[in-house]
Parts: sequence; structure tokens; C-alpha cells
Amino acid sequence: MGLASWIATYWPGALAWKVLGLAAELRRQNATASKELPIEDFIPPQPAKSFRVVLELKRSEKRLDTVLLAALKAQDENLDLRQISRVQFKDLFKNKRIQIKGQNAIPTSGLAKGTTYVDILLAKKAAAPKKKATE
Repeated sequence: MGLASWIATYWPGALAWKVLGLAAELRRQNATASKELPIEDFIPPQPAKSFRVVLELKRSEKRLDTVLLAALKAQDENLDLRQISRVQFKDLFKNKRIQIKGQNAIPTSGLAKGTTYVDILLAKKAAAPKKKATE
């Protein structure tokens, strides 16, 4: 027994038709509202003390690491990341310092076409070693 037939059976006549009419009107409003409202791209929040790379891809790519390294070499905002070596770059993945949507990224992950937001968690600066007092 469907909801409409249940309402028609167990509720008084006028009230049942009113409830069914309201339900149909809500379905129509939801259908038109979903067509009218533009779907906005979800931009995940950027973690604190991180550098964000926005990858705009026209086609899908098989590996994240090659695309990300090329993007880092092309950018001018963070010179330390621009001059990063392959070993240091691999260490970022190994130490789980590269994230996509808050998840740790894997170098062999594929990328879909469109926009991808990659966050690189920046390491804290190492404090200078304290000098021992001489006697």
C-alpha cells in the first residue's frame, strides 16, 4: 500500500486530499528550485600553515605527483616549493604533508578533469640549537 492510498484510506476525505496536495506542491517546488539554483563548486577550507595549489585540468591525469611537481615548479608564490628536489617532494608524500580535501594524498592517485585543490602542509621552522653555557 502506497502512502497516498494509506492516507486516503485512514484519514478523513478533505484532510487526506489537503495533505496529498501539499505533498505534491512541495515536490513541484523542490523540482523547480533545483533547476533554478546554480550548483556552486565546493571549495574545501584550507588548513592552517599550508600552501594551496589549484590544479585546473582539461583532461584526467594518471598520477598526481607528476602534475603537482610541474605545478609547483611553475608557481611564483612560494620559492621554497618552487625549488624543491624530487627527494624532498617524495618526502612530503611520505610524511603525509600533501592533502586533497583533508585526506592524505597518494602519489599514484589519478586526477579527474576539472579543478582540484591540493594543500601542502608547511613544516615548522626548526629552532636554532641552544648554546651551552661555558664554565
